[in-house]
Amino acid sequence: MKILDRLKLRYFSNGYGSKEFDAFMRKETFIFDISYAKTKVEIFGEKYLDINSRTGGVFCFLHYGSFFLSGVALVHLLGIKYTAVASKSNHRFLSNDEESFWLGVFKRVNKLYSRDLFFSEEKPKKLIDWLIDENYLGVAIDVIEPDRSNKLSNFEFFGSKVIFQTSAARIARISGKPLIPLTIRHCPWTSQHKLFIGKPIMVSDEVQAIKEALQNFERLTLDHKYQYFHDIPLLYKAQN
Repeated sequence: MKILDRLKLRYFSNGYGSKEFDAFMRKETFIFDISYAKTKVEIFGEKYLDINSRTGGVFCFLHYGSFFLSGVALVHLLGIKYTAVASKSNHRFLSNDEESFWLGVFKRVNKLYSRDLFFSEEKPKKLIDWLIDENYLGVAIDVIEPDRSNKLSNFEFFGSKVIFQTSAARIARISGKPLIPLTIRHCPWTSQHKLFIGKPIMVSDEVQAIKEALQNFERLTLDHKYQYFHDIPLLYKAQN
C-alpha cells in the first residue's frame, strides 16, 4: 500500500477514536503555551464574536481535537477573557495514572486561561456572574455525571440516537448570552490546528439550540471522526 493511502486510512477514517491521535493530543498538552498557540492555530469565524460586540458568551464544544488548546488560542490570539468548566466527579472511574494526567492538564491550562477552570461541582451562580461580566465560558456537551442531576435530552448525531446534557444552552439562556459552537480540528498534513467559531445562537429553546450546535459539529468533523475523544454513538447511546 502506498504511503499516501496509508495516511488516508489513518487520518481520514469514518470511525470514532484513534490511538495515534489520542497519544498525540495527550503529549501535546505538555508543550502548548502562548507561542505554540500563535504558531499552530488558525482561527476561522472571528467575525461572529463581533455580532454581540464581544460582550461574552458560552462556547459549547465536544471532546474533539485538542480541545484544551482552543482556550489558549481564544485568550492569546483574540484577546478575550475565557475559561472553561471541567468535572472531577467522574474521576473515581479513572485509574490513578489517568486521573493524575487530567489533574496535570487542569494545572497547566490554569496558567494559560484568563482565570482558573470552574468545576461543575461549584455553584452555577459563579458561572453566570463570569458571563454577565462580559467574559466567555467553554462548556462540553458530551459529559454525563452519574452522581449529578444533569438535564439530559435525546439528539441525533451522525445518524445515531444519542443523549447529551443541555447545560451549556441553559447557562447561555439564564445569562442572556449567546451559545457559540466551537470546534478545533488538527490537520496532519501541516501539523496545524484549525479553530472554528460558529454563528452565535440566542437561546430560547435549549434543546433546539444544542441541535443547531450539533449540526455545526457534524459539518466540520464529518471526514475526521477519528479525532473524537469518545466513541459517541456507543457511550452516549439513547435508551429509547
